[in-house]
Amino acid sequence: MSSKVFNMVTVSAIKFADATSDGSVPSSLSNVNILAEGKFTPAFEPGAVTQEFDEFTHLPYRGYRANGSYKFTVDLPKISIQDYASFTGHSYDQVTDKITMGGQDTLPKPKYFEVYGDNVSGDHMVFKAFCGDVVAKWSGSVGAAQATVSVSIEVSMRLDNSSPAKMAEYGSAV
Repeated sequence: MSSKVFNMVTVSAIKFADATSDGSVPSSLSNVNILAEGKFTPAFEPGAVTQEFDEFTHLPYRGYRANGSYKFTVDLPKISIQDYASFTGHSYDQVTDKITMGGQDTLPKPKYFEVYGDNVSGDHMVFKAFCGDVVAKWSGSVGAAQATVSVSIEVSMRLDNSSPAKMAEYGSAV
């Protein structure tokens, strides 16, 4: 029986890589060690239940669950140009260290994520998303007196290609 508390209250690091074709954990992960405080937001919303009612008794006899939505967002105040290109599908040139936006943009490859943090009891926890489609945006006011404009990424999770298929895993970081 587990004595760990579920709720994650701090996030210390995020690691990611392109998702693998077989659903395994990638061998090499990139690190994002600077995160905006309070800006990791999981949103796991199972679909609503619709019930069918008996015509004579007016009591429910069957229920159906609609499709759910499983995603998370995170704001990254500091990220490399190469990682940003990886999240957006923009063209990246390693020689000039520049992104070209438009023209050659492609759909970004699905990503694998690991989010490390502590729960309310201080236990080290890890959340793993095995395959997710990423939408990244960079927006906000830029100026000396403004807060750092961060890149915000939204990851819509989906089942991976393992057997049996899985979407996410959460538990003790070992």
